Amino acid sequence: MSSSTLGDIARFSALKAAWNKVSRGKLGKLSAERVGGDGHSLASFQRRLDDELAVLERRLSQGTFQFSPLDPYFIPKQDGKYRVICVPTVADRVVQRAVLDSITARQRWMVNPVSFGFVAEGGVERAADAAVKLRRLRPWVFKTDITKFFDQVDRQLLSERVARLVRQKSVHPLLLAAISCEIKPRRSSHVERIKKMGIIEGRGVRQGMPLSPFFANLFLADFDRACVKKGLHVLRYADDLLCLATTESEAKGYEEFCIAELSKLNLAIPKLADATKTHIYSPSAPAEFLGVELAPITNGRYEVRIGQKQLDAIKDRFYTLSSLDELKRRNLDITRLGNSLASRRAAYGAAYEFCANQDHLISCVTDWSKAVLRKVAQQLGIKVDSLSAEGRWFLGLE
Repeated sequence: MSSSTLGDIARFSALKAAWNKVSRGKLGKLSAERVGGDGHSLASFQRRLDDELAVLERRLSQGTFQFSPLDPYFIPKQDGKYRVICVPTVADRVVQRAVLDSITARQRWMVNPVSFGFVAEGGVERAADAAVKLRRLRPWVFKTDITKFFDQVDRQLLSERVARLVRQKSVHPLLLAAISCEIKPRRSSHVERIKKMGIIEGRGVRQGMPLSPFFANLFLADFDRACVKKGLHVLRYADDLLCLATTESEAKGYEEFCIAELSKLNLAIPKLADATKTHIYSPSAPAEFLGVELAPITNGRYEVRIGQKQLDAIKDRFYTLSSLDELKRRNLDITRLGNSLASRRAAYGAAYEFCANQDHLISCVTDWSKAVLRKVAQQLGIKVDSLSAEGRWFLGLE
């Protein structure tokens, strides 16, 4: 193969580096045994790692590599509905990760003051920090998201942006093939669920692929450019939009701007109303953004805090582990449960380290962990209130 970006991706070392990212923190967990549509799991792929990567190297070099259909996994939401994550095979994840590693840093269009999702110098913490600094000068906030964004992406328009903005021509066939990846339902009930979600074959980019966030930024590059050209104070994280203004009328004007610019991409936002995800926040109101709040303190100053809504969601995730049936389904005995709770406490503490009320979160997750252990003990017939101090300590209740 001649020297090219695709040639770089097809190297064994590049595929090995991509594998390390795909598998990091996942091997040894129950999910690592989950078998994909090609009959492989992370665990089985790891057992034959050198051979599997050599096969990928050869197929990419010879131009015979093809992506497989995506496996759907349905995650229940609080409103009783489902969201679907479309999981590629392990081999496909490795290839997509290798593509990202090779081309992301070379996309000049990705570097702008609007986009913070899945870009270098981005992330939730940086987006929240930028937002709270802007709000000190522009306290009115218009907040919205793009309606069913990933499912509504126009593939033809996205393909045109690949041709126009991604200069590494040798990877265009892989990018276009990933755009066209579809779900392969495992059973008839999945077909009905997918239909109710409004997912249409031939339209949209399926969430769950390593390349999906890259495609989101690529598709919205013109929107970002329009914001910069007009000198607007807009922050975007994937399909979440935060617009900052000095007056209420200026904040309301963002609705018209977003509707007009996004309509060029055949996209829309919810109408400005209490029951939607589109809101205007006054200077005295905490503004929600990416699971945190830009909360007022005093004298026109703001800080980033974890809001009650997010705290309630985290609490619910802890309490799912208080059912013996659920623990059995996840193969969590008492030792694994303790490890899982400790891991969650540490993960949430680290994830929200930048929030002003992180100490409150740490106190909450500690209390929720003890509550989970108490509920489990009670289901086992243990009279927790009758235990000695040593017994409560042993069960992690002290």
